[in-house]
Amino acid sequence: MAYVHVIGVDGGFDNNDAEYEETLNIVILPDYVSLTFPSVELPEKVRLAVDAILLDAGAERKEQVAAWTADKKLVSTYAMNLQQIDNGVVIPPSGWKCSQCDKTDNLWLNLTDGVILCGRKNWDGSGGNNHAVEHYKKTGYPLAVKLGTITADLEAAGDALEHILC
Repeated sequence: MAYVHVIGVDGGFDNNDAEYEETLNIVILPDYVSLTFPSVELPEKVRLAVDAILLDAGAERKEQVAAWTADKKLVSTYAMNLQQIDNGVVIPPSGWKCSQCDKTDNLWLNLTDGVILCGRKNWDGSGGNNHAVEHYKKTGYPLAVKLGTITADLEAAGDALEHILC
């Protein structure tokens, strides 16, 4: 099994999971009165309706996750024979930007030479400037991973290696 190695960084991974606290509020219009949910100030019918909505959304989300994780994992032939060029490139753990423009989102790390480039331009003009695709066409280095998907979890790393720019 192939694994992702972030070039030149000890450990190579940032395992600092984001911490957050979820709160639910009911907002009553037109005055924008906000009540924390659950609240005894809400009528029982409203509480039951909100509970039903929350349960339904949770079941749909669980089905989406189950469908995503049930897919068969394929091992990329490029990952199995990945050669990394020792060119002195050091990938920082954060603060990334495209090496050809100033884009800081939709970034891809080429796993052969360590170059960080922006991804494809979308039909609506959003996304990147195609620098990662152009780099692939110029060099033939076919394996890249979208930054932000890199993980120390080897199974998840194998999943991330499936992103190929061709």
